[in-house]
Amino acid sequence: MDNSNPMHGFSQAAFVAAIWANTGGRLGVCETEPRSKTIRGIQMHCPACGTQTSETQRFCRSCGLELQAIQQIVASQLSGSKPAQHQVARRARLAWLLFSGIAVMFGGGCLLALEKRHELGLGYPTGLLGLLMVFSGVLLSMYAMLAPILHPRVAPHHTPEPAALSAANTTSKLVLNAGLEPVLSVTEHTTRTLEPVVVKSNGLSRNSTAQKE
Repeated sequence: MDNSNPMHGFSQAAFVAAIWANTGGRLGVCETEPRSKTIRGIQMHCPACGTQTSETQRFCRSCGLELQAIQQIVASQLSGSKPAQHQVARRARLAWLLFSGIAVMFGGGCLLALEKRHELGLGYPTGLLGLLMVFSGVLLSMYAMLAPILHPRVAPHHTPEPAALSAANTTSKLVLNAGLEPVLSVTEHTTRTLEPVVVKSNGLSRNSTAQKE
């Protein structure tokens, strides 16, 4: 291809301008912002008639049911992983608190044992510090074990999964009712041929035939 052609340069410039417009002026910049969860890509059906809908519809095309409130409920259910993550973080915090209480209690017990048995000459404050550490560790451990009882968390209400709805039948699949009369076709014999008709007049009978034009 000859790059000296001016039309070739114009097409390249138009292509770059189109990409720049589609990216909002951020050509070559990687988008790192997290996007919010939506219900795109999920096949939705109307809960009233079962007609398949999209996330952009506000009303059902078949029965007219409002779908905006239902879409909000579905979106809230998709973001239901946040309470579970919060519970996991809370349990980890309580476990760390219990471990800290046991460690502090064990450290205070060690100080009391060293001062009593080995007589290290650390003085009175060491024994008092060890005693305070033991009591503090006991209180921390008891709080970590009793926190779920003192501050219970209400479990989120799990709504039952709706039953799968079958798609509504379209008009191309409807079967004619048995009570409806079939429509006559133009190929059927809908007319009768003219036969000789006997006409009676004043006691006399005569035959008359229809003339064909």
